[in-house]
Amino acid sequence: MQDKGKSIIWPLTITIVPLLVYELLRSFQGTDISVNAPTGHFYIVSAIAALALIVAVAVGYTGHRLRNIKVGFLSLSYVSMAEIFVLHGLSTPGFLMHEQHIAGIAAQLSVMLAVMWLCLSAASSDHPLVRLLARWRRWLIPGWVLLLAA
Repeated sequence: MQDKGKSIIWPLTITIVPLLVYELLRSFQGTDISVNAPTGHFYIVSAIAALALIVAVAVGYTGHRLRNIKVGFLSLSYVSMAEIFVLHGLSTPGFLMHEQHIAGIAAQLSVMLAVMWLCLSAASSDHPLVRLLARWRRWLIPGWVLLLAA
């Protein structure tokens, strides 16, 4: 039988070592560099988020066909993250918009909305909110996509 003290050493090591390396690199001014590449950010984030949105909608369609509301909620989580990250990419300062705060707000909002749908996907199927949303299952993904696009 394995000693419990030894079984925790490996997870702690792979957690702490990267943090120590990060702090070491950050502590020296010469190694703490900043990459300013708004062109790459604009194109890469926008394109990848748009592709992720297409995949998330496809997963939602599959969940609808399987009549599984949990898969639908999972899809809505990824739709939320992907669609708002499209906005995040498109709002890169200096391209389409000159506002600088939209990109930061969009990143945080995408995570918050994704977590909301993930919580619903983990909730019991007989939860009142899950049952209420299950009645509108057919319109959840198209409605949510349109609401976020607006």
